[in-house]
Amino acid sequence: MKSLKFFFLAALAGMMFASCENNNPVATSQVSNITFTECNKNLLKSADGTTDRVDVEFTNIGVNITHYGLEVHCDFDTVLVTQNLQNGVLNITEQGEPNNAKCMCNTDVSYSINGISKNNVDSIVINGEVVWRANQQPENSLIGKWSVTPSYCSSIEITANNINFLVESNETWSYQWLSNDSIKIVRPGYTTHNKVIFHTQDSVTIEGFWLSDAAIFPREDYDATLIRIGGQPQQNCDQDVIISETEYANAPNSPFTIISMQILDNCLKIKFGASGCSGSTWVVKLIDEGTLAYTYPASRTLRLSLDNQEMCDAYFGKEISFNIEDLQVQNENRLMLNISGNFILYEY
Repeated sequence: MKSLKFFFLAALAGMMFASCENNNPVATSQVSNITFTECNKNLLKSADGTTDRVDVEFTNIGVNITHYGLEVHCDFDTVLVTQNLQNGVLNITEQGEPNNAKCMCNTDVSYSINGISKNNVDSIVINGEVVWRANQQPENSLIGKWSVTPSYCSSIEITANNINFLVESNETWSYQWLSNDSIKIVRPGYTTHNKVIFHTQDSVTIEGFWLSDAAIFPREDYDATLIRIGGQPQQNCDQDVIISETEYANAPNSPFTIISMQILDNCLKIKFGASGCSGSTWVVKLIDEGTLAYTYPASRTLRLSLDNQEMCDAYFGKEISFNIEDLQVQNENRLMLNISGNFILYEY
């Protein structure tokens, strides 16, 4: 009787366990619908050795991927795709088979991975290269019309996906964001990864920005600065920064507290508070000590000097903006500013 009771309880537990398993199925991801084009031997390579671009489209059942320009051996007759999702990274390996031939060519391969949720993917890596990141696209401040310097005597119009040359060239390039500071540019016959440096919303440097027929070598080292056509008016500052070792050493230093700092274009806004009667007689200066420290990034040391002769105990807050353009250093595009012990990064 005891053994029968044990058997009944064990069977009941097994039924309950099976029921729990059935109510919570574990989804598994798998690759399907692999298609590819014939061998293309005429696709040119860029200076960095790449020819490819990847389109990623998430659906309600998984993700669709199209990889244009995958490099394979000339004797391939199929493309093997494997994948693994771990810690938010979807690692994908694509390989043409067989791979015995000495010559190389390119193919466009498309496939689906079912059982993948966009909410669980932080990045997608194909053959060791990051091709997609969650929330990768910053606010696209490149959209608009720009003049291009130096060289070209050209102007361009940038849309959400294309770079259209308006003068001196009839070329149209396509591009896509890779991260917050780099884009992939697809030129006729070339694909490159280019770093984007935003000095202001109206001034941008793109590294390796060259025309396909430009006689510049090495091409990938050629940088161009874009100046927005019809950009926003420059920020008006209240005062200019002072660069003086003597004034830095001898300036009055009434007590105050820095509340916040913000840089817009070349305007540094400082909000601070101090005791006084109204704050109307305060004399405020921003003074640089006159030296540059070659740290990484390079840095400057400044004092916010307050001359406060008011004898009241009330506490007031005040915001003053300073034009800090004179702090810029040739061959540098960013500085760390130490302002009375408070740090802020100045990019220009």
